[in-house]
Amino acid sequence: ETRYCGADAVASDRAVQYVFVILAVPATYGLCALTAMRFLSANHEDTWKAEGMMNAAELYSAIGLFAFQRFLELSVKELSGHTLAVPDDVDSTCNHCRENAAILSQHNVLRKRFRQLISAGLMQYVVLVFSCSALEMFAKTLDWMYPDRCQAALPVMAGLWFPHHEISLTLNASMLQDSLHTRESTIACEDLWNTVSLLMYVANFFTCSIALYAVLQYEQTYSAVLEPIGPFWKFWGVKGLLSVNFLQKIVITTLGAVATDGLMSRSIFRNMLNFVLLCVEAACLALINTCAYAPESGSIHRDRLREHS
Repeated sequence: ETRYCGADAVASDRAVQYVFVILAVPATYGLCALTAMRFLSANHEDTWKAEGMMNAAELYSAIGLFAFQRFLELSVKELSGHTLAVPDDVDSTCNHCRENAAILSQHNVLRKRFRQLISAGLMQYVVLVFSCSALEMFAKTLDWMYPDRCQAALPVMAGLWFPHHEISLTLNASMLQDSLHTRESTIACEDLWNTVSLLMYVANFFTCSIALYAVLQYEQTYSAVLEPIGPFWKFWGVKGLLSVNFLQKIVITTLGAVATDGLMSRSIFRNMLNFVLLCVEAACLALINTCAYAPESGSIHRDRLREHS
């Protein structure tokens, strides 16, 4: 009994650490969105810094999803470890008992492998989004320190897109007069990262779709096992995060592409609309997580877990 209490205390400490990381995700998104709005309010052409702030938010969202995955694995291990345990003292003379034990053992193996498959769907999001966001932030920092390199990178990017053509890039002289940019290199950086952002939209769509499907499968498969910890709102918080992360940007970008006039045809309006919606959605996600990981319900869930075990 003493050994079990010690293991339960360690698992409880780890769960608290994971929950702390998860609860900080909406606050991080809201803070980054507010900072991005501040950059755009001061300079409506400064989308470069604003998108850099959202790269930081997406980087932390990858950490939050990893914490949520570890929280689920810890909960499933604690709960299913007792309900699906295979008895070691099966009567060797009872053929029916041995057959049932073999079926239960095989069922446990299949559930474990399926859980690993779902975890791989979540981990690909964690690895790809974290790596890409960190790489973008690092590259933008270098370009901010050495903006002249963007001018050298633009012909290289154009050559990659159109390898069989000779392309000569010349800046429209009126840009320096009508724009708030004061150097050609800063305009080159903006054009370069606008091109990279389009590629990231496509990659983000696939990785978020896979992660969202993995979360749905996890919820449907282990909803009964995770019932003592109240999984409904916990899963909704993660599904809302993944949906906001890629669906909203795709919708706003598509509306801007098809709009010929009006507010949606203006990039500054689309950018401000995206960040305003992110602030509202971050507040909603924070409210959902507050209900999902409420301290009162957490003590009830721990009591249920102990009774369940």
